[in-house]
Amino acid sequence: MQKDISEKQLESLNDVFADIFNNLLFHGRKILLEDNLVSLPTEAFTKNVDGSLRQGFRDIRKADKNLGIFRIIYQVENQEAVNNTMPERVMGYEYASYEEQSRAS
Repeated sequence: MQKDISEKQLESLNDVFADIFNNLLFHGRKILLEDNLVSLPTEAFTKNVDGSLRQGFRDIRKADKNLGIFRIIYQVENQEAVNNTMPERVMGYEYASYEEQSRAS
């Protein structure tokens, strides 16, 4: 658990977050700028099969906001061991986010 907390603290720094994505996604080019990053809520609610709500927390979510416009949302989910349900859990978080956005509009 301590390792997970340390990873989250390090990745929450905009310069570190930008470096991770610039190196992994953009082959070292400085596409994602630390000054444009805005932290987003990590809490998400998903529905269980029985209709009850389950609360989950993502590790890190940040938006690339340039000139007042959100361009893209990046997120990180850390794992210490292989967890085959992680993609399903992340899809649940995404669904909950879209559902929340559509209710707000």
